[in-house]
Amino acid sequence: MGYALVVFSGSSNPRSRLVSTLGTPLLVTVIAVIIYTLFFGWGLLSGRIPPERAYVLLAVLCLVPAVWYLVGFLRLEGQDFGLVLSSLGWFLAALLLFWRHLATRAALAQGLR
Repeated sequence: MGYALVVFSGSSNPRSRLVSTLGTPLLVTVIAVIIYTLFFGWGLLSGRIPPERAYVLLAVLCLVPAVWYLVGFLRLEGQDFGLVLSSLGWFLAALLLFWRHLATRAALAQGLR
């Protein structure tokens, strides 16, 4: 059996390789979404966030990939329309969650549960 010599150019620091591979904006976005999701889930489970407000908070999470795909479409030279359709789908999901939030608030205002 032979051994292959792997030549690696660049930093040996794994964090800098991750940042250079993914890009700083993506890494910051992913970390922010994870933190938001953890606090959101903890707030719902502990009762600090009322379930009636959960729909609008979930809509905020849907806006992250919608904006990300739209920015990717605008920055891409080939104009991949799959990114536009993905962005549109996430915007529609956010819109429907916001609509559900408004319907829930209207039902609570009328005394319906």
